[in-house]
Amino acid sequence: MNASTRRTVAAALAVVLAGVLGLVAVGNASAVAAKSVSAAISFSGSGTSMKVTTTVKFTSTYTGTYNVKYDVYRSTSSTRTNPIKVSTTTVFTKTLATTKGKAYAYGPNSTRCPAGSTKYYYWVQGSVTDTAGGTVTVKSAAVAAKGCSSL
Repeated sequence: MNASTRRTVAAALAVVLAGVLGLVAVGNASAVAAKSVSAAISFSGSGTSMKVTTTVKFTSTYTGTYNVKYDVYRSTSSTRTNPIKVSTTTVFTKTLATTKGKAYAYGPNSTRCPAGSTKYYYWVQGSVTDTAGGTVTVKSAAVAAKGCSSL
């Protein structure tokens, strides 16, 4: 085999190997990404006693750690145009040790949220990330309420 043929074979093997490695990396990330991920937000009470309750649920696809992070957003429109982040701290962040196949919930988390006079649409938006970097994003349904200028 001459030098030109060796270079051609080496290049072809490199392409095949890169493709196989790429498939392995993608397979590993998707194999551990959480499934059945959902989020919810609700309001209760009234006046200065109003509370907002948030929850993120998911099913573990491996035994290991997941990081759950989310924020609460609001908009004057039910179509979520021009959203404003209401949560101003990183309070809605948690690391959960899980067992493969079990369902988990971060929450319900209740926070005092005095009522206001303007109707807004609120929703939870976040992510569930495994230690291998597989991330699933989540967004809850929008809920109308008069409250929560900040959390």
